[in-house]
Amino acid sequence: MSIPNPFTPTFGLTPAVPVGREGVIQAFDDALRAGPGAPARALFLVGTRGVGKTVVLNELEDAAHKQGWVTISETALAGIVDRIVYEHAPRVLRTIDDSLSRRKITGISAAGLGGITTEVSDKHEHRPGLRSVLNDITDILQKKNSGILVTIDEVHLDSASELAAIATAIQHLFREGRNIAVVFAGLPENVDKLLQHPGVTFLRRAVRVDLGAVTPEDVRLGLYKPVTDVDRQWDSAALDSAVMATRGFPFLIQLVGYYSWVRLSKSARQQIEKDHVVWAVEQAQRDLARLVIEPVLKDLPQLEYNFLVALSVGSGPQRTRDIAEELGKGSDTVSHYGRKLIAKHLVYSPQHGFYDYTIPGMREYFSQFDHQNTGPYFW
Repeated sequence: MSIPNPFTPTFGLTPAVPVGREGVIQAFDDALRAGPGAPARALFLVGTRGVGKTVVLNELEDAAHKQGWVTISETALAGIVDRIVYEHAPRVLRTIDDSLSRRKITGISAAGLGGITTEVSDKHEHRPGLRSVLNDITDILQKKNSGILVTIDEVHLDSASELAAIATAIQHLFREGRNIAVVFAGLPENVDKLLQHPGVTFLRRAVRVDLGAVTPEDVRLGLYKPVTDVDRQWDSAALDSAVMATRGFPFLIQLVGYYSWVRLSKSARQQIEKDHVVWAVEQAQRDLARLVIEPVLKDLPQLEYNFLVALSVGSGPQRTRDIAEELGKGSDTVSHYGRKLIAKHLVYSPQHGFYDYTIPGMREYFSQFDHQNTGPYFW
């Protein structure tokens, strides 16, 4: 009987062995236990595609559930306030309220003697707004020594007005000492634009968690344990190669693991070998280009795109002056756009005056296509 692939390279699915985010999960867990006022009860998860924002949201929701909290999980699309008020809140109230309905007096006969008539109505049939339903929920949960977590993924400027309404309501609940926590997640450029909106002051006070690469030790565990848990093994050299190929990028961990397992399942061997990993890395880089790199580049301003192209000329971190020479521009101009790309988590500075890619495979991506689709530098 075949063994299902233990890796899940699909956005939003929690890996069999999630790694590298224990710190933020523990801080959040501690904040729920600490009570109202703990800073980590309001978090902002920020990172580029494939870095695992949604997976961390899933882990935080699991942490809340283990403490008996209820959750509302949403995406920042149009109508989010109405969905919380008219879909999620009634569901939560039906789940947590022991008295689903109440009787109300509708008529009394003469002199109030006998003849009292009643009708049954839904206790939570009509609610005027977001703050009111959240108040109702936290009132009930407070008696149960519990609370509610609201998570909102894919935040962006287009949803600013609704996110401002949510933030304002939650801010009031925070001030009242209610048991509520909120976690937002989004791409760096979307988050930065959103936080400039005048209506989201409360969001600026949330604890910002910038999600990046995980350590080689975490990568090794994330690749090794899912395989050994199903009674298969890694050749040590193959595992070393797989760890290096991922460069700590969470989505690439799942891709390399997934395709290594695919190759193994088509052989008669019981362990993943070096040739399995070589093939797996090729397949993983193809998927990474299609699912992460190309979407990142799609809406990038031409000046920043050109910077990334110029950065691919060398085999490793490039000096500011070398990038400037490649582009025919001054070092100050290059540094300006370098800072913009750092803010978007697309490049980083390993040392002063040097830049390199944050996303593995981006250098190979530009080299492979030889800039055929980029056109000339538009500076």
